[in-house]
Amino acid sequence: MTVLRILSVDPASRSAGTPLLDSDGARVGTVTETADDARYVSVDPNAPPETLEVLGWDADSDRVALPDRLVATVDDDAVRLLV
Repeated sequence: MTVLRILSVDPASRSAGTPLLDSDGARVGTVTETADDARYVSVDPNAPPETLEVLGWDADSDRVALPDRLVATVDDDAVRLLV
């Protein structure tokens, strides 16, 4: 009898180092860390001010939490926001 073991990998664990893009494709920052199933972002100083305002983030932030409810998609190239 063969037993298959299926492992689930949390997408957050694979996203460190990937760019964070808004819904228009503009770079908002970089996912710098994942911890406790959460992503943390270093905000790009050139991020669109309108996007930062909606997120409630400051352009000078080195580490802000990214709530999963704001994430549209995650792939190998980027984490994309709903906003």
